[in-house]
This record gives sequence, structure tokens and C-alpha cells, in this order.
Amino acid sequence: MRTLLALCLVLSLPGYAQDSYPSHPVRLITPYPPGGSSDNVSRVIAERLSAQLGQPMIVDNRGGAAGTIGAQAAQAAKPDGYTLLMAPTAVFAITPHLRGVPYDPFGFEPVAQVVTAPSIAVVHKDSPVKSMRDFVALAKKQPGKLTFGSAGPGSITQLNGEMLKQRAAIDILHVPFKGSAESMTALLGKQIDLIIDPVALGQARAGAVRAIAIFGERRVPDLPDVPTIAEAGYDIDLPSWFGLFAPKGTPPPIISRLSAEVAKALQDAETVQKLAKLNLFPAYLDPPKFQAKIRQDDQLLAELIRKGGIKGD
Repeated sequence: MRTLLALCLVLSLPGYAQDSYPSHPVRLITPYPPGGSSDNVSRVIAERLSAQLGQPMIVDNRGGAAGTIGAQAAQAAKPDGYTLLMAPTAVFAITPHLRGVPYDPFGFEPVAQVVTAPSIAVVHKDSPVKSMRDFVALAKKQPGKLTFGSAGPGSITQLNGEMLKQRAAIDILHVPFKGSAESMTALLGKQIDLIIDPVALGQARAGAVRAIAIFGERRVPDLPDVPTIAEAGYDIDLPSWFGLFAPKGTPPPIISRLSAEVAKALQDAETVQKLAKLNLFPAYLDPPKFQAKIRQDDQLLAELIRKGGIKGD
């Protein structure tokens, strides 16, 4: 009888542990430095999930190597739901096609697609460039002279610039940085001529930089007079999302709980407002749908990179 009772207690422990999740703080790795879009979405979502889960969700910035350092750290973590990863399209569907990476992009448990982030092409406020057509015309007059910055090799911010080069048939120089904040600082210091980045909204709204095109499907509410890149006459539409992931083997009940909590967070009016101010828009997908999208985007971007002959550093 005692043996049977002990066995029942042992068998009940996993379910009990999952039912009580989380019982202590959760670490949320973002694979880029503070100040960029990955950091922005991580902090807004972490704040809301902390309130919903009843435990702190602590953002851990692990920047460097185009997001690969943070992704590797998250994948190597214990699959118990206490280490998660918030990462963009680039980490899963771009960088692995540009260089060898120390992680398996399909070796995670997708929890949820969280937001999409249209990139904004901006120049310094003192630039003579008033529109994307102006920029292209200037680039054609000065081949190889103009520069565009990115959040790092293999980021969507680089790929948008590379696609602009292809579609507009211009020769501009890519200057990689360690994150979006650094590239914006360089633009403000007039060290580079252009960035195409979701994080540019705040500076554009403040008038520190001039927005010349939205790299997304629709115009941004805070910049209603800025046309999309399609409206400017260039066919560029690359997927740009941020998603929540867990290490492979994380128990399904924990994945389901986290995914449901993300969906709930994205229905919170205050959270939506905070995201909108950062040019981030709710775009929830559950684990199966998000997994399917990752594979679809992986194929799309692999083909674009191959055709364009785009290489990583």
C-alpha cells in the first residue's frame, strides 16, 4: 500500500509542477542590445506577462553576432519554461542562410508570434533627401558613396537595404552595427545616410530624422503622410515579426499556458498602446500556425538571399 501511494505521488509530480508554473522568475533572453526593436517588444511583453503570471519576467539582453549568441544561450537552457527567447525573423529565417550558426533554427518550441514591425526608412533631418525617389536619384548620381546602417549582419534591417539596392538598381554601402540603437546614433551623428528599421519611429515622430518610406503593407498611423515602399514604386515586402520561443522539450502544458497568456496580453489596451508607440503591432499566432509561418518565411528568404547573392560577414 505504501509503495502504491509513493508511486502515485511520483507520477503526480510533473502535472503538479506544470499546474503551479511559474513558481519563480522567468528569464526572457533578447538576442540584441538594449534600445532596439527586440529589446522594446521584450520589455513591453515582459511587463504584461509578469502581471498575468504573478512572477517577474526578467529581460536578459544577450547581444552580438547578429543575434546568434542569445539564440544559442536560449537553446542550451533547461527546457523547464524558465528561460524563453524573444527574437525576430532574422534569427530564424535569414542569418542561418548567410553563415553557419551555433544553434538549430528549428530546434526551439514556438510559443507564439507576438507582433509585426514595419521598418521605416529614415535620413537625417538635415539631409537634402525628401523622398525615397530622391534618395535613389542621389545614389545613382553618386554610386558607392551613400551608406545605409543596419542592426547587424543578417538582420532584416540589412536585408531591406540589400533588397532596395536590387529593386532600385543602386550601389550603396552597408555599414553593420551591434544593434538598432547604435545604427540610429550613427545616423543622428551624420556618419551614415540611411537606416531602414522599425525602431526609427520615435526619432521620426520627434523630428530628429526624416521618414521617407514605410517598408510594410500599410502606412504607419503616426506618420500618415509617409508612403509605403510600394507606393514609392519599389516591390519590397519582407516578413518582419517578433516571436516567443522556448527550448526544445519544454512541456506542452507550459507552452500552451504561455501562448494563451501572450494572446491575452495582446488584447490589453494599455499594452497595445505601448506597442503602437514603438511601431509594433499585435499579430498573434498560436504554436502550430507560427511554426508553419516560420517554415514558409524560411523558404521565401532563403530564395531571396540565394538569388541576390547576399553574403554574411
